Amino acid sequence: MSRRVQASRRILRQRIGCASGVKLVLLPLVVALGGCVSSGFGLGDDGPDRTIVTSAVAPSPAAAVDTETRSDEATIRNAVTSANLETLAGGALSWANAETGSRGEVATIVEFERDGVRCRRFRVSRESFQGVALFTGETCLTPGAGWWTRAFEPV
Repeated sequence: MSRRVQASRRILRQRIGCASGVKLVLLPLVVALGGCVSSGFGLGDDGPDRTIVTSAVAPSPAAAVDTETRSDEATIRNAVTSANLETLAGGALSWANAETGSRGEVATIVEFERDGVRCRRFRVSRESFQGVALFTGETCLTPGAGWWTRAFEPV
């Protein structure tokens, strides 16, 4: 080989050696910085993860309201069925439920017979933490089983 070819190879080896040293330094830097520019978790993705479900979820408020309404319904039924209609003589009957804090007045109670069963139809107000509401209801006495609510609906 000529001296010129040998000199060119020597220069090339020196340049490649220097370049490979730079490559060895730049390679980890490029790999590390590559994670910063890749797509993935962004600033707009920092909301709650709706896919995670736990058993530590509080009961819904609707269930609590339903429980209160049922408790008040039972209290109203007890007031209506224990009222002496002769002494009440069309007057209002107050009721209160210490368990829920609700209260109100039974405005009218009408006793009637349906298929041989004694029933009472009533109209009642209910003041609770949810507000004031009017209800109509009907309760009947089944022999041997006692009074039960046949209907209790908002007006």
